[in-house]
Amino acid sequence: MMSYLTLITLSLVFNNTVLVEGKGFKGYIFPKEYKNKYFERDTDKLFTPTIENIMEVEKLLNQKSKDIKRNKLSTENKCWNYNKLCKYNRQYFGEIDENGNKMIFVNFILKKSTPEYWNKDVVIVLDDSCDYVWTDKIKIDDVQN
Repeated sequence: MMSYLTLITLSLVFNNTVLVEGKGFKGYIFPKEYKNKYFERDTDKLFTPTIENIMEVEKLLNQKSKDIKRNKLSTENKCWNYNKLCKYNRQYFGEIDENGNKMIFVNFILKKSTPEYWNKDVVIVLDDSCDYVWTDKIKIDDVQN
């Protein structure tokens, strides 16, 4: 896993978000303290994802994409576009579900439509379209100490 981690570039930006880049993906990790009027979360059920968490998420996303393509599966949600993951930037948020599982909420934003503020605020489209922004939650193993 260490060799894969060397592919990542990190930098701290506004609102304490962290830029994460790897093979085929780029995104920002948002801290558990992040809040805005559209994206309210119970702070007792939050955590700030680590780089290791994001690496696991990206590995799971790639596996999910391969499974969908190989088996010609339909996805549970019409908005999920796993066939073109590399065309989307990401925003990552950590949540703990009712069973105590660590979940990463991933916000996918079409690269060519990514607004400048995506490193500071969650990107939300307030209509039924999911061509530009779509989301998924990925359960991860607890890789933190």
